[in-house]
Amino acid sequence: MKYSLAASFAAAAKEAIAELDHEEARLGALKDQMEALVMEAVPSAIITASGANRAAHNAHSEASAWVRVTLGKTSTFQDVQRFLTALEQVHPVALQATPA
Repeated sequence: MKYSLAASFAAAAKEAIAELDHEEARLGALKDQMEALVMEAVPSAIITASGANRAAHNAHSEASAWVRVTLGKTSTFQDVQRFLTALEQVHPVALQATPA
C-alpha cells in the first residue's frame, strides 16, 4: 500500500469536508440572490420549491419555459449577472415563440 498517497487523500478529504458548510452557505446565499433578481427581471416567473429545504446549489424556475441553474464552487455573483442578462434577452423571444 502506498501510505503517502493514502495520507494525501485523507488530508484532501479532511479539507474538503471542512469547507463544505461554508461553501453550502455561500451557494445558498448566491442562489437566493439569483432567484430574487430573476423575479425582478421576470415578475411572472415562478420559483419552484421556494422556501423548501433543498440543495443549496440548484435553482428551478418557470417563466416562458423551465430553467434549471446549477451553481458550483467557482460560481460568482458575476456569473449570476451574466445569466440574468441572457435571461432578459431570451425571455421576450421565448414568449413570442410560445403558443397562446
